[in-house]
Amino acid sequence: MQRLWAISAIAVACAIAPGVAAQQVEPRETVHCPGGSVSVYFASGEAELTSEGRQLVSRLAEQAVACQPEGIDLVTLINTDIDGDHAVGLALARLDDISRDLISRGISPASIRVAARPGRDVFPPGMNEVEVIFRKGVSGAGDASTRQAATPPRVSPDAI
Repeated sequence: MQRLWAISAIAVACAIAPGVAAQQVEPRETVHCPGGSVSVYFASGEAELTSEGRQLVSRLAEQAVACQPEGIDLVTLINTDIDGDHAVGLALARLDDISRDLISRGISPASIRVAARPGRDVFPPGMNEVEVIFRKGVSGAGDASTRQAATPPRVSPDAI
C-alpha cells in the first residue's frame, strides 16, 4: 500500500510540475512610447546627421524596439529662408538620412512615414529640425484608421 501511495504521489508531482513551471512568469516591465515629438537638428545646408544626431537616432530606435509603436512619423519644415533654393532637396535628404538610419537599426520601413511642409519657424536659429513622433494606435479605431491618408492643411497663397 505504501508503494502504491508513493508511486501515486510521484505521478501526481510529475503531472503537475510542468503546469507549475509554465505558470512561473518573470515580471516584465512595460515600456511606454514617448509622447510628443523628439527633435533632430541639421545645420543649414547639411543633409547628413552629425555623430550626436546618430546617437540620438540610435536611442530613438532602441526606444521604438522596446515600446513597439504603431509607427514612426518624421516631419520636417521646408525653410527657404535658411536653405534657399535647395530647401526641398535638403529636407527630403534629411528625411531619407534619418529613415535609412532607423531601418539599419531594425525598424521596419513599412512603419516609417515622412512628411515635409513649408515653414519658417526655426529654433535654434540657423538650424533645421526633423521631428520624430512615435505613432500610437487609437483605442478601438481598427486598422482602417492607420491606413487613411492624412488630409494636408490648406495653406493660404499669402502665407507662402
